[in-house]
Amino acid sequence: MAGTKDDRSTRGRSEIDRVRLRKILLDSLPEGFVRWGCRLQAVEQNVKTGDVQLDFDHGTESGFDLVVGADSA
Repeated sequence: MAGTKDDRSTRGRSEIDRVRLRKILLDSLPEGFVRWGCRLQAVEQNVKTGDVQLDFDHGTESGFDLVVGADSA
């Protein structure tokens, strides 16, 4: 129906609400795949292999295909 809130909210732009997008993305991942509240201390890359190691306050992690960081801003 023309003039509904849904019609006006996009205004012809390809946008999505942040909360809805986060839910879509998180629901597409296995349980426990995302770790919240991890404070990154350092990032190191092996020059020979290109592997990246992330040093967190809880320990070291590696073997990532993708890392997404956010500061809640």
